[in-house]
Amino acid sequence: LVNDSNKHHISITRLNGKIDKTYVGNVQPDWQYDLTVTGTNWTTTRAVGVVYKCGGGQYRMRFNIQGATTSATRTAYQISITGSVFKSSVNQAVSAFGNQGTTNYYAYTNSGATTIDVGHASGTSSQYFFSGDVELESKPSWAVNTP
Repeated sequence: LVNDSNKHHISITRLNGKIDKTYVGNVQPDWQYDLTVTGTNWTTTRAVGVVYKCGGGQYRMRFNIQGATTSATRTAYQISITGSVFKSSVNQAVSAFGNQGTTNYYAYTNSGATTIDVGHASGTSSQYFFSGDVELESKPSWAVNTP
């Protein structure tokens, strides 16, 4: 494995001496972190994320979050992922659903913030599930093992 101007590749030397380079992108291990998630009366069941750096230097995060809140009739809910600031000047769609049956859910990150909003038809909700792959403003300070 050779690092060639920050592009990781594998060099293969043939019997005739010719060297082939196959670029494979980020060959660093991806570290999964436990996320700290907050919300009104929120209890996290599971919250994990993988922060990674793109070739152009931008940071992104893949995440899966599940949690519960007090059962109440509502049309929206908001969670916050501590230390993860989402890309400024753009809201990003994420997947979400809850325990309200066949109701359609929509969710998005808030520009330059740590929060994700979910909306749905009025009804009683007490559990929410989120997943996504989103741009970050910068590397979170807790992502200590991410290059």
